[in-house]
Amino acid sequence: MGKGSPERLRLIERNRLLLALKLFPWSLLLLNPVFFAVRVAAGVFLAGRGAGETAHFQGWRGKLAIGWALMRGDLAALRLAPRILRKRAAIGRIRRLSPGELRRLILSHRLTLREVA
Repeated sequence: MGKGSPERLRLIERNRLLLALKLFPWSLLLLNPVFFAVRVAAGVFLAGRGAGETAHFQGWRGKLAIGWALMRGDLAALRLAPRILRKRAAIGRIRRLSPGELRRLILSHRLTLREVA
């Protein structure tokens, strides 16, 4: 799967959501739609300039392929959510960091929009 593969985007999006569901504190999960919207807005901006990851998807059909891949990844993650939430509960029993400590750790090491796009 190359950089211009919609399947690659679908899997990245699915796995991003599953990882967040399994490990992120609820306070960050509630912010996930905001982070997603900012990421999509940055992608749209870069698409208009022919830059970033969107440059691998030529023309309007390529941009539609990006949107479709993200939507398919989100739907795939929703189908797997019950199983991931059970794993989350199991991890919660052995967790060593508090939700606040984990939130601070994640936020202090997050990628910038420039690194993501």
